[in-house]
Amino acid sequence: MEDYIHTTADQKDFHYARLGEEFKALLYSKPAYFQVRLIGVADGGRELVRADRTNDGVVLAPRQNYSKRGIEIILKKHPD
Repeated sequence: MEDYIHTTADQKDFHYARLGEEFKALLYSKPAYFQVRLIGVADGGRELVRADRTNDGVVLAPRQNYSKRGIEIILKKHPD
């Protein structure tokens, strides 16, 4: 994550994809998790990277679907 946070604009896509793959691997290894995301402090807590567990499997969420989540930290487990 450190690489993503402290990078130039032209490197963001590379680090976005790399961090997205790490988030997807975490979801594959933790079946109870349904989402992993990196939320920035700037811009009202906007999501920077997000991976989701869907009916179709684990996916890196499209950036256009990201939202402002607020600054509070939320940890939820997928209901079994």
